[in-house]
Amino acid sequence: MTTTHTQPHIERLLLQIRGRVREMERLRAHGVRGPALSEREQELARVRGELAQAVSHRNPRVASKAA
Repeated sequence: MTTTHTQPHIERLLLQIRGRVREMERLRAHGVRGPALSEREQELARVRGELAQAVSHRNPRVASKAA
């Protein structure tokens, strides 16, 4: 992925993460627990992993530090 494509992709992932974190905070505030929250936590982890992968491909120094 080129830099012109990577930057918007990273920004979209960051927006997704921000939105999912806010959603989980609201759910927790309303007492939601168990499978409903667990499913959202797993999805958040997936998006965070995708972001980490996108960033590491963009900056080889980040990938070498993670290893």
